[in-house]
Amino acid sequence: MTALAVGLLFALPVTPRDSAEPLDGAEGAALAALRGDSVRAREILQEDETEGPATLVVLASLALEEGNFGEAGRFTERLRLRHPAAAEGSLLAALLVERQAQPFGDWTGPAIAALGRYRPLAGSMPALRFRERWQSAWLAGRLPVPETQLTSLTAREAFLVRWAWPRQPLADVDPAIEEAAVRLADEDSPLVVQLALLDTLRTAFSARAAVARKTVVERLRVKKPGAARLLALDAWRDSGPLSADEVGTIEAAAAGGDPAPFGLLYGDLLRVLEKIDPASAPGLAMGGAMRLTAARHLPVGLSYRLAQKPALPAAARARLAGALSRLAELAERQGAMFSDILALASLSQAVALGNDVAPRARADRIYADLVSLRAASLCLSPLRELPIRSLQRALGAAQERALLERVRAVGLRCAEPTAFLTRRAAGAAEETDCSTQASPE
Repeated sequence: MTALAVGLLFALPVTPRDSAEPLDGAEGAALAALRGDSVRAREILQEDETEGPATLVVLASLALEEGNFGEAGRFTERLRLRHPAAAEGSLLAALLVERQAQPFGDWTGPAIAALGRYRPLAGSMPALRFRERWQSAWLAGRLPVPETQLTSLTAREAFLVRWAWPRQPLADVDPAIEEAAVRLADEDSPLVVQLALLDTLRTAFSARAAVARKTVVERLRVKKPGAARLLALDAWRDSGPLSADEVGTIEAAAAGGDPAPFGLLYGDLLRVLEKIDPASAPGLAMGGAMRLTAARHLPVGLSYRLAQKPALPAAARARLAGALSRLAELAERQGAMFSDILALASLSQAVALGNDVAPRARADRIYADLVSLRAASLCLSPLRELPIRSLQRALGAAQERALLERVRAVGLRCAEPTAFLTRRAAGAAEETDCSTQASPE
């Protein structure tokens, strides 16, 4: 599971407001809507005289965002009558009913209640397909960092944007990001900035980068013990046999409390990224928080190194199993499904180190829970396709696990449990049944 691929739902290109390449037409209007620019969204939609399904979805979504329930109802009804095969028609109708009943406050309650009333048409395809379009743009390298907009930010904020912005998979460290990290290392920056500095500097190999990294590690050790965790490991290798000394460094990284929980990292990233683009900010913030959480809780290449010779002595293996169990416990506390996956990975490694039944029982429990949460997550897919800014912000909330538990409590069934860890990402939502135990309206 790739953090960016999961977290960046609306990570779309940021260019001048009247240019949304590679998205145009209704998808360009949807992007404008997610940026809070309803005027521009409607200007774009005026060019579609046919009122295709995607156009009507955006118009209904704009009206729902503005609380104009009469207009939302008219566009929704028009969508259902003219395009009965559109998946969004019945969902928008259900969401309209629930939002009318709860017109103020958070969107989460109405959205989950709407899912309980909604049954998708078999084989229906979303009229708007943001995720696929974004992934294509990302892989093609068409998501440049918005350089002109960075000039209005502080140096720390500009660094965070560069660090969080999607880059080509397997790309080397960006020299501009590395240079900024070296310059900022001497400053007592906010915690999320310092962790992003460590994430950047751990893969940089210049002498200046090494000095900068030690500066940040030492500052966090004194002022925020436990914050860096595995990001503080010195000269960690992802190949060769594991030494007893390295087991000690992992034990030290697993000690203490956690001053950098997932929710804090997400919130701090979101506040900065929204200054650049409210549409992509939730996805980028989620991806960045996932990236830091993984780097802090999961030793890279550990399973491979444990398989190398000479093998660790039994006492060292037992110590390592204990450290991994502790890292799993810390990951579980993060409140995100992704961090539960990290916990499962650590416990699986702990189980492989010995015959202790406790880690195995915890791993089985987490796995079973993740299967259920994954099903709930897939049930949210239709909602994630709607260009309603407030709704997407609610769905991108830091306490993801709490949200999924609420969805699960409704009784939705949206995935085959055995397919959880191997399910194809593409088309997963289209292959599932988002029905509930209750009869549809």
